[in-house]
Amino acid sequence: MNLKVRQKLKASNFKSEPHWDFEEDYRLDVGGLQTTCPDSLKIRASKSPWLQNIFLPNLTLFLDSAHFTQGEWDRLEHFAPPFGFMELNQSLVQEVVTRFRPVPQQQLLLAGLPPGSSRCITCAVVGNGGILNDSHVGQEIDSHDYVFRLSGAITKGYEQDVGTRTSFYGFTAFSIVQSILTLRGRGFQHVPLGKDVRYLHFLEGTRDYEWLEAMFLNQTMAKTKLSWFRHRPQEVFRDALDLDRYLLLHPDFIRYMKNRFLRSKTLDTAHWRIYRPTTGALLLLTALHLCDKSQSQLCRHSLSLAIEKDHHFRGLFDLSTPVLLWGSLFTQDLWNNLSQHKVPYGWQGLSHKAIISTLRLLNNPESAELFGASKPRSCIRCAVVGNGGILNGSRQGQKIDAHDYVFRLNGAVIKGYELDVGTKTSFYGFTVNTMKNSLISYSKLGFTSVPQGQDLRYIFIPSSIREYLMLRSAILGVPVPEGPDKGDRFLKSKLIDTQFGDMYMPTTGALMLLTAVHTCDQVSAYGFITSNYQKYSDHYFDREMKPVIFYANHDLPLEAALWRGLHNAGILWLFQR
Repeated sequence: MNLKVRQKLKASNFKSEPHWDFEEDYRLDVGGLQTTCPDSLKIRASKSPWLQNIFLPNLTLFLDSAHFTQGEWDRLEHFAPPFGFMELNQSLVQEVVTRFRPVPQQQLLLAGLPPGSSRCITCAVVGNGGILNDSHVGQEIDSHDYVFRLSGAITKGYEQDVGTRTSFYGFTAFSIVQSILTLRGRGFQHVPLGKDVRYLHFLEGTRDYEWLEAMFLNQTMAKTKLSWFRHRPQEVFRDALDLDRYLLLHPDFIRYMKNRFLRSKTLDTAHWRIYRPTTGALLLLTALHLCDKSQSQLCRHSLSLAIEKDHHFRGLFDLSTPVLLWGSLFTQDLWNNLSQHKVPYGWQGLSHKAIISTLRLLNNPESAELFGASKPRSCIRCAVVGNGGILNGSRQGQKIDAHDYVFRLNGAVIKGYELDVGTKTSFYGFTVNTMKNSLISYSKLGFTSVPQGQDLRYIFIPSSIREYLMLRSAILGVPVPEGPDKGDRFLKSKLIDTQFGDMYMPTTGALMLLTAVHTCDQVSAYGFITSNYQKYSDHYFDREMKPVIFYANHDLPLEAALWRGLHNAGILWLFQR
């Protein structure tokens, strides 16, 4: 009888990372708990045009005895570590993995909350970057429900900057050994300890399984790939390790992170075998799949945390609400719903043809993402610049331009006022009416066209059918076909008389500021109405003092009270003098 022996796969047989038909087959946690947090990362991801097709909220995160079978070995042997088991010793892997009991992964974080709690689980992921030195965010880090740290997580002497709490500690065998050897003199002689600390082990390769074997046998690493580490792994845990708090990250999960979020071009070269995401990246993405809200601690004061802590505003804000309208959002149900509400809150009385013909042109997923591909990796800091007279002589220009994004609106006069308002513009928001009135009123001040630039994006605020017609014409590059703007071309507006509506709506500035609050991590508001508005002219570019006029179609005192409340709650920062 002839037995066909399957040839073992070797990395050296491939000139670049091999691809298999089952590359995207991952083990799912079928019984995964559905979050009850209304603003959970999982809910946000399901609504994001970018993430909804790549984020798997019910992916199996941990490797344990329940997930180790011959079939799983055969499948995962096609992928090189840490993404699979290629070239590993099956007996060694089986010996260590089968010692770990099944992990109810979705219950890990909920266990620390009151039964039936619907509160959002907040997590801080603390890297070791120099940006934290003298940052004074330690208290904020420790205020999260769970704190994730990694590798050489030194806290002693840096408590004000990085906090003291540790809930999860992430590492590889190499990173933990290297951290202890190089940072021993700085006080890092063992991993963070405590009865509630859990350990997340990212399995890079053979040395990690050898580490686990030595840990179980309470031996040194003398005969392993980490032989230069002269200590027993148990010593790193001060001989007090509880295996129920030691978690192995599943190769499927690490491969998923690589395939969908961190696919490097190195994988397409002869050096494909050496690539893997950093331990910090793996830990942060792990937190994103465990927590409701996760913050890499480069963002000192996230407004979402401030909202969560404020009893009043927590009940008002829903940060999962779609901010931008684009083609894929349009459905008959949406039309039926919005047709019940007057503009600017809906589509009552507007042409179905005009709406749908415009939205169909916005078919790129980037139309649904305010920041698109330019979104920074860390904390998104936004400045929203109104046109209030409080900015005249303020010398805030440099601070405004230091933000990641700068929002401007209406008559955004810059020339001659750079020291006060800066020069940078990322987003320009307007209604057709306010844009045209600004071009008419402020042309002598140099505002003869809306801000322009290669990376600048325009936010149309639809207060009537005019915005949809103007936007459609702008995209197609043709004149407006009908209505009061007939014949106009976007960015080349003619001076025309406009009928000023008497229907109440928030000011353009208010709509822009609230847009930023729902999309940025930190928001600074400049040039918005304050309690001492009488001291300043209506606009910062007024040549002579002009008092602020309260028009019937806006409620400026109401907006002033809102900005003051958001400022006092720490949700945004309002420039005041």
